[in-house]
Amino acid sequence: MTLRILSSLLVGLFLFTACAGRPPVGEYTIRGYEVSDLFPEPRLQSLASAACSGSGTTVKSLVASGVDPSGFGEFRETALLWALHCRSLRGVEALLVNGAEPEQRAVRAAAHIGNPAFLEAVLKAGGNPNHYETFSEAIYTMGNRYNDGRHYNLLFAYGAEVGKTKILNMLITANEYCRAEALLNEGYAYDLAASLRHLNKFIHPENPDIRANNCFSDLEARLVEAVD
Repeated sequence: MTLRILSSLLVGLFLFTACAGRPPVGEYTIRGYEVSDLFPEPRLQSLASAACSGSGTTVKSLVASGVDPSGFGEFRETALLWALHCRSLRGVEALLVNGAEPEQRAVRAAAHIGNPAFLEAVLKAGGNPNHYETFSEAIYTMGNRYNDGRHYNLLFAYGAEVGKTKILNMLITANEYCRAEALLNEGYAYDLAASLRHLNKFIHPENPDIRANNCFSDLEARLVEAVD
């Protein structure tokens, strides 16, 4: 009986560990699809699988043999997107080093992951830091998911230019008033009248203490001054 209980516990522990290590199904891959479904072409499937497992040597060998590191599978899925889905940083880096294109879906997917090393990898490889939806993911990651501002900061560290991407309203929505004020200090000047109107939406009887929030009043004053 004792042996049977011990065996059951070991099996349960194994299953728990396996499930805990399995990457979550993200919105940037096709839910319910296996790698074989998304990459029916065998060599591209091998590339995606190698990247997912973090085998840089195999990735390099397959690309050297002629496999397109940016090749499309079903639904325009790429090995890079699959590696991001697998949360395989070594696989992502191996693909990028061997010529995978850090296209915008990959940058956005990387901004969605808690570990900012993924976003830094695709930005370092030339990914566009100015994209609206990428900022949206970074701010959501910062405000709602991980409380981590490194994703947002990385976009500027890799050359995002304030004023070209409409991000002030996103920061206001996320209650990131201090960062919104800092953005103004850096020269952000995109449709400030619309941002003031957006800020005013948060001032209502059901939210009486809004001006007590950190930086809210300062941001409001700055926007009023800029619009006037």
